[in-house]
This record gives sequence, C-alpha cells and structure tokens, in this order.
Amino acid sequence: MRAIFLILLLCCGMALKPQEARAWSDGGHIIVALIANNYLDPPVRDKVNALLASDTDKLTKRDLASAATWADKYRDSDFKTTKKRYNQTYWWHFAFTGQPCTGESTTARGALASTGPAKDCIVTKINQFADELASPATPQKERVIALKFLLNLVADLHEPIRASDNLGALTMRTTAPGLKPGTLFRYWETDFVTLLGSDPRQTAAAIIPTITTGDIAADNKGAPVNWARQSYELARDQVYGKLPPPGPKGVYDLDAAYVQAGVATTKSQLIKAGIRLATILNKVLATPR
Repeated sequence: MRAIFLILLLCCGMALKPQEARAWSDGGHIIVALIANNYLDPPVRDKVNALLASDTDKLTKRDLASAATWADKYRDSDFKTTKKRYNQTYWWHFAFTGQPCTGESTTARGALASTGPAKDCIVTKINQFADELASPATPQKERVIALKFLLNLVADLHEPIRASDNLGALTMRTTAPGLKPGTLFRYWETDFVTLLGSDPRQTAAAIIPTITTGDIAADNKGAPVNWARQSYELARDQVYGKLPPPGPKGVYDLDAAYVQAGVATTKSQLIKAGIRLATILNKVLATPR
C-alpha cells in the first residue's frame, strides 16, 4: 500500500496545492534559523547578513528569519501560472529513504545547483548548495540562492514525514484534543510547532537557553544522509507507528499522549536542525572571502 501511494505521488504529486506541499510552517523555519543564528561564528554571521543584504528578490525580507521561508515561497510563486519553479524544486524538499537518496545527482558538470534536475532529493541539494556556498568561483547571485535554500532545506530534512516512504499523512484525517480537525501532515508540519508557542521568535528565544553543550555534541554527528535516516525512523516509529486504528469513518482520533510526544519530538527536531544548519554554515563560510 505504501509503495502504491508513493508511486501515485511521484506521478501526480506536482498537482498538490502549495499548502499541501509546504514543509514545516513558516514558524518552524523561523525557529530553526534563529537557533542556528545563535551558534554562528561572528565572522560567519557577518557573511550571512552581507549575502542576504545583497539579495534583490522580493519574495522575502533580507533578514535570516525571513529568508529561511524563501525556498517555499519561491517554489509556490508560479503555482497558478507556469508551475516552472514549482515543478523544478518540489521534490528537493523530500528525502525518500525507500528510494535512492545518497547525495548524488545527474546535474551536468559545472551547472548551477539551482538549475539541477527536478527529481534530485533533499540530501543531494543540501550537499550541492553547501559546496556552492563554499566555493569562491560561485557567482554572487547563486551564492545567495544557495544560502537561502540551505536555510530552508536543512530544516525540512528534520520533518519526519519528508523523509518517510509513506506520504499517507497528506490525506489521513485526524482529530486531537485542543486541535482543529485536520490531516496528520498538518499536525506535524504546523500544529505541533504552534503548540510550542504562537510567536516563533519568542519560541526560539525560549528554546535556545535549554540547549546544552551535550545536545550540540550529540546532534552534530553524521551528515545529511544520516539525518535523513534518523527522520525516516521517526516517521516509521512515531508518526505512523504510534497511530491508533482509524475510526469507522477513517478518521484517526489522536489522544493527548500522541500529541504530547509529537510536540516534544518537533521541538527536538527543530533544535537538531538549527544546530546542524549552524555547523554547515560555519564550515562552508569559514574561509576568507
């Protein structure tokens, strides 16, 4: 059943509406960016701010928190017209660990990562954009694009459903105490983030002091392909593995324990994403420019 659903999405997934395609809410992306900002080396933070200050794109503002939502807005910007951007970048926000997602790509040698194949996965794009941002030979405009994609995609990699081989959550109807009826996808992408706090800046400010040096050391292990696997396991074991049986109308009635565990996992994943994003940026922007 999972394999059939995945094939259907691969064939017709481009028809999904933007609100169905969005990974993490804007709030989730802002939280990750602000956590990362706290751990940027000061010279790297200056380089990030300088790159964003040079950005002429009007889809977002030129600050770190706003820029973290740019890749979603860029993807969705032509959904009602040509769908060129939508079709090109839609699958870059996924890591199907049931499919090959090793970081390799069929991108032509010397081609810009932002023009890469539509079926590249998120691990591939993170590696490509990190390499571009590190290279002095990358054109300035592409370096800005690479930075903005990294701000978004590193966060997306930590949303478990995005790394699952089962996208049933997109259509699985759910209810839960204190939440409006919706889909399992919306609960994990948006509602569990909102339950951490309605203002993402305040939420990030509250989370940062709770992060320990032990958290940083533990979360910094591995590479994007390993992080994708971790997200896959969370989707398998928690997102789907702890679901109750559906009711007679096919609705999954989640209890308070499921919601509480989901919110805790969401917080942990946002922290991991922020720490790892900072590590990537500190590494690729460490050399003099």
